[in-house]
Amino acid sequence: MARRAAESGDDARHTLAALRFAWEYLADDIPQDEIAAAAAGLLANPAVAADTAVDLARWRHWESVADVAPLWDRLGRDDPLVRRAVAGYLTACPLASAKRHAAAIAAAEPDRWAAAVAATGLPSRAAD
Repeated sequence: MARRAAESGDDARHTLAALRFAWEYLADDIPQDEIAAAAAGLLANPAVAADTAVDLARWRHWESVADVAPLWDRLGRDDPLVRRAVAGYLTACPLASAKRHAAAIAAAEPDRWAAAVAATGLPSRAAD
């Protein structure tokens, strides 16, 4: 299902909504790590990449840091919502790899990074 949704914007939105429902109401039946992993498969779809990154951060699914960080360059050039989502995920993620990705982005595009972090409402960790 997630593979097909990665190809279609409408399917991806419906799939993400179903995964959100599963996260909230089916946690006793479906392991949440499986739900988050399925959602991570939607990161490749520009229609839901930002929303998916936000959900993964909310769900503390840090295993996707290597998939979220490249969204900054791949989709974030033209989409400030993707930049905000990537900045939020990397700022919230406690892993050293997230800190490295955040620092690299902040060094390459300090103004865009600062604006994206400010839009998240979270404190910047790039300077840590």
